[in-house]
Amino acid sequence: MFRTVGDVLRYCLENRYLKREDLFSTEKIVLKKIKSKLKSDPKLKTLFQRMTGKIKVKNDPQNYDVIVYCKSRIVDPLFKDRNKIKKLSQVDKNWRKILKQEVIPKKYFLKFEK
Repeated sequence: MFRTVGDVLRYCLENRYLKREDLFSTEKIVLKKIKSKLKSDPKLKTLFQRMTGKIKVKNDPQNYDVIVYCKSRIVDPLFKDRNKIKKLSQVDKNWRKILKQEVIPKKYFLKFEK
């Protein structure tokens, strides 16, 4: 989703449908300006349909339109253990294993339907 929103905003800024200042306004104002250009710009219409889920996407490493990297949002929480502050991964080997695996950024190969 963040990729498609970024694509729409970038395209609108490049084509002067939006000004940089518009990004500091409200979603309603930005969407109104974008929607006013949909009929006259087929590429924007396609990008907007991707953003709004009208064009489906799948992860296909063999045939893709774009690669997206997602950094991990996993945390290693602190807790109190007999008056000592520790990280969960210090005492739970299963969590340590999960943490090690999940901290690696994910790579998605997005293929948009036509």
